[in-house]
Amino acid sequence: MSQYQTFFLSASGNSSQCDEINHFLCPHVVIRTVENIINSGWNCGIQILVEYKDVQYN
Repeated sequence: MSQYQTFFLSASGNSSQCDEINHFLCPHVVIRTVENIINSGWNCGIQILVEYKDVQYN
């Protein structure tokens, strides 16, 4: 069963946002991503929707 998680990457280049995404992605299998550019004045960046499955360890 697929699950979903959203992330926001600010255009200002906040490296902690990238670290958060990388930390999340390591134990998951990404099925697909959908990116959307957000331009709302001072809060510009990219919103990412990740469809994923948990990794199954045997």
